[in-house]
Amino acid sequence: MIVDIYSRYVVGRLLADRESSVPAEKLLTGTSTKERTDRNTLTIHADNGTSMASTPVAFPLADLGVTKSHSRP
Repeated sequence: MIVDIYSRYVVGRLLADRESSVPAEKLLTGTSTKERTDRNTLTIHADNGTSMASTPVAFPLADLGVTKSHSRP
């Protein structure tokens, strides 16, 4: 699920049976296109959990130009 941190509106969601870069990329690109945002200006605010810190998630985010932040807005 992707939530806009300012409006708290859910702008994207995807249900998948496992964590994988393919559905994650689909979620990010689809949401970015739908919301008409430049992918290079996106920041993901996430906890420091294992899934967000893992290589299968970190590298595709970097490839998509998405910045990760572990601080609160």
